[in-house]
Amino acid sequence: MAEENYAIDPGAQAESLGMNTPNLNIELIYGSDDPKKGFNIPNGKITKIELRENFFTKLPQLKLVLNDTGYLFNSLGFQIGNIFSLKITPIVNNADLLPKPYIDTQFKIESIEYSMDPDRKIYIYTINCMYGAEKYVNDICVWPLDDIDVLHLDKEYTSKETLDRILTKAGLAFVDDYNDNTEDNMAWLNSSLTYCEFAEKLIKHGWVGEEDIPVLFVDREGTAHFNTINSLCKNQSSIATYMNTTTFQKKYGEENKTAQSTQKPVGVRLYTDIAFRNIGYIQNQGAYGISATLFNPYNVKELNPIDFPIANIKLENLKAATLNDTCIRQKEYHDNKTRIANISNKSAGQLDNIRYSYNGMHFKQTHEYYDYAPLHYESIKRSFYQQFVFITIDTLLQPAYDSNSTQRLNLGNKITINTSTIDYDNTIQSGDYIVVGLTHVFSTGGKYTIMATCVNDGINGVGKLRKESKINKENE
Repeated sequence: MAEENYAIDPGAQAESLGMNTPNLNIELIYGSDDPKKGFNIPNGKITKIELRENFFTKLPQLKLVLNDTGYLFNSLGFQIGNIFSLKITPIVNNADLLPKPYIDTQFKIESIEYSMDPDRKIYIYTINCMYGAEKYVNDICVWPLDDIDVLHLDKEYTSKETLDRILTKAGLAFVDDYNDNTEDNMAWLNSSLTYCEFAEKLIKHGWVGEEDIPVLFVDREGTAHFNTINSLCKNQSSIATYMNTTTFQKKYGEENKTAQSTQKPVGVRLYTDIAFRNIGYIQNQGAYGISATLFNPYNVKELNPIDFPIANIKLENLKAATLNDTCIRQKEYHDNKTRIANISNKSAGQLDNIRYSYNGMHFKQTHEYYDYAPLHYESIKRSFYQQFVFITIDTLLQPAYDSNSTQRLNLGNKITINTSTIDYDNTIQSGDYIVVGLTHVFSTGGKYTIMATCVNDGINGVGKLRKESKINKENE
């Protein structure tokens, strides 16, 4: 069946509200990634499945709530470190259609909690799991990885190239959504950090330009996505507009007598609840600063700049250098201007780089912005992650959500949220948002809901996402 046949029909939104709960084909296998070898947990024993993925955690998390009258307790011992294979697929009316699963992945048990419900005489299991790439968070990542690189320590890689190699070895897939080069060639070294810690270091010290920062997140299927803030905002269009269910029904539902003469919006999806949180860094008019003190054991006056170059230090300044100048480098990144959600939260004078350093020491192999990148990264994060919105989505209200996988939300998507009500149009909070977190909940009866955490880099309608949205509309 052609993909376009699954497109959202706004006129069918009201009818979709009366749909019965569809059946979900849930396969929960314990102890093995092979369904033929593992133990198949009966669907009747599953009370709730909650899968969380977001920008701010190392790996996706899975929470299982199981009920048991004694069958599992007496025949199966759940153990920390064992595998749960989870596959959830919608059952659709079209027998010829094989829909893509909502979830098809593996997790390892982190903790198990047992409790007893004396009234119902059942055991309750709460099992917390982590995506099955424990090597990523537990094992030390030695870099360089092979003997050839060890013998040629001057061999340089970008942070993105290094991430690709170490993440693949750690059991994750790697996808480059940025599709451009990073400007941070150097001889990256590591002997004590885990794969996850080393990846975080590469992100913090990587460089993609003065107006941007890199982003790395792992989705529910174990794929690590490399991208940047600017790319998320600029290089993708909004996949859909989300509107409140009640507002949509009153404006365009069949009970509205004027709905027949009202043009229904195209590509609208529905949310049931919404909440906002503004963290407000940008409202303090630069009343915060980011500073760092770095130690350089080399005396600049005793170094030959030709043999041991130091960035941006002129020869005539070397003689006048003091002990403080030669050994201690203190940099403060402080914005004394009011910048409302500007992607660049820096003053022009903050772009200078006085020397190269690595682990707080002087090494010529580090790239030019190695020292500056972490503070630059923190500055832009504070500027961008300003307004968070949380919307609850009932997949039953989304026609063709089960059969058309292109309609499903993924981390990093850009969506438009319309917070208007039947009484007034909300132009303040409405706008484009980036999806930075998803919580998938499958509860008793097969109902599937999503809590989407989204971020907008501004309030009162000001921000880079709003500006990009306005530019796109003007160019249409």
